[in-house]
Amino acid sequence: MTLFFNIITGVSMVIVGIILKIFPPKKINFISGYRTYLSMKNKETWEEGNRYSAKMLIVLGVISTIISFVIYKTVNPKISAIISTIVSLVLIILAIPLTELHLKKLFDKDGNRKV
Repeated sequence: MTLFFNIITGVSMVIVGIILKIFPPKKINFISGYRTYLSMKNKETWEEGNRYSAKMLIVLGVISTIISFVIYKTVNPKISAIISTIVSLVLIILAIPLTELHLKKLFDKDGNRKV
């Protein structure tokens, strides 16, 4: 496999994160943006959830790209793309609980900002 296939997921995460950071969804919706029960409580939780998840996608995408590059250089090429994909998927999934923890630190279960 080529280096492209190893790093494409991480690079895609960074690109999506940048797009969400620059063009966050304006209104709460079921189509685009970071959509969870807590993030959709009100406009404030929606904006914070989308802001933070965009940041997490960028950070975790960079980490994924670096790890995938190291894997590409050190592991058998036949399995490096598979390992890189698994690492990237784990990091994508990790963005969800990290964002939820962030929201739970800032807001109560009803979406009111904690003092």
